[in-house]
Amino acid sequence: MTLVTPAIMIGGTGTRLWPLSRTDKPKQFHKLGGDFSLLQQTLQRFTGPTYGRPWLLTGERGAGIGEAHAAEIGVELGGVVIEPTVRSTAPALAAAALAIGDGDPDRLILAAPADHLMAAPADFHRAVAAAIPVARAGHIVTFGIRPTHAETGFGYIAVERGMEGVDGVFRVESFVEKPRREVAEAYLGGGRHVWNAGIFLFTAATLLDEINRHAPEVAGAVMRAFLHARTVDGRLMLDLEAFASAPEISIDHAVMEKSDVVAVAPCDPAWNDVGSWAAVLDVSARDDKGNAVVGDAIVDRTENCLVQSVGGRLIAITGVSNLAVIDTEDVTMITSIEGSQNVKDLVKQLNRADRPEATTTRTLEHAWGTTRQVTANDTFQVKHLVLNPGHELKARYHHHRSLHWTVVAGTVEVVIDGVARFLRQNQSVHVPDCAVHSLRNPGRLPAHVVVVEHGAYLGEDDLVEVSDPPRGFDAAIAAE
Repeated sequence: MTLVTPAIMIGGTGTRLWPLSRTDKPKQFHKLGGDFSLLQQTLQRFTGPTYGRPWLLTGERGAGIGEAHAAEIGVELGGVVIEPTVRSTAPALAAAALAIGDGDPDRLILAAPADHLMAAPADFHRAVAAAIPVARAGHIVTFGIRPTHAETGFGYIAVERGMEGVDGVFRVESFVEKPRREVAEAYLGGGRHVWNAGIFLFTAATLLDEINRHAPEVAGAVMRAFLHARTVDGRLMLDLEAFASAPEISIDHAVMEKSDVVAVAPCDPAWNDVGSWAAVLDVSARDDKGNAVVGDAIVDRTENCLVQSVGGRLIAITGVSNLAVIDTEDVTMITSIEGSQNVKDLVKQLNRADRPEATTTRTLEHAWGTTRQVTANDTFQVKHLVLNPGHELKARYHHHRSLHWTVVAGTVEVVIDGVARFLRQNQSVHVPDCAVHSLRNPGRLPAHVVVVEHGAYLGEDDLVEVSDPPRGFDAAIAAE
């Protein structure tokens, strides 16, 4: 019998892993510490008879990418809840409890971040099994990671006495903010504190009761957002106005630090939050000099370096040690391993300077494929579009730009103002401004299209999606 429904939280921007992790493609969608993205590794972790089909909690943009990553590894999702604006984990988990527990308030939900690694997940699953009867009895169980060093970047949980008749689950004495070095060392030596991993097991009814009790303003706003939600492309879209009225507050501050029904299940799953380039180096395969190399790179007389070449250029380094060298399509970032936590300060500088590199990449990932900006100026931009087999772009039009599509590989069906035609390799079509157009890949291989956009205004808001496209257009379109 299925016992637990995973609710995977996709959020954050992972600024300490810039320039690989950015707002438009945060760290959970990257392959770090394995051959699959962090999200995919998280989804794979929650398989077997204990777990039901997982749900995703995310923003609108993350939904399409998340669904694509799940489909790529054959994971069928139970549902997707769209948070229309960022409001932290308390409103997100309230929405999850309402959606997943709708009609079944006793449903057990395991809320977990999408961007953590567990090299030894068996001990975590043991802790989940121990926590199930405690959660069914009306407790919220958080999972504490037994510390391996005096970490100052994590919150801690002080473990109290055990719970009567239950092995492996304890009462919580207190939640502790990120401590000073000497305090963290005392915690490590004392053996009573565990790291707060931000993973929780609860019934939908218990969590909603505790949010109503300790954060009624969160409960009220999210309930209104849920009651006025709409279903679009199979996703539950929470109402923007109502959800935006909720306070931006974490579940720890809103509930966990106040509630008297919180318990903790300590475990040792070789957990890593992959929160810095130093952490990435720790979980990566290394050569005999301690170097971890990804992509096209040559290292010579080099030790303990992390080198990632994802921008298509050769990286060559010699005579250095303890560095992270990250090369993307538009940025090369170099930091010492010891100073890699400070990368977030670089991002702050870029944001103050209004540099797009702080948040966006040249290659954007969508549910239907990818787009990569090749070049641009004030009046034109050239993109390389890859459309996956069986996928389509929604019908849309632009007010201020015209398009020219040239197919360089594969076959596409183009519909312009209701007139359909097929384009094959080395064939082109012009799309005038204000013309309703769509693109579909009917083949079995990815279709590659060079897109030239020309106009007086090229902003992202110059795109109008059409909900009722012209006759002849297939409305079963994959979400962008």
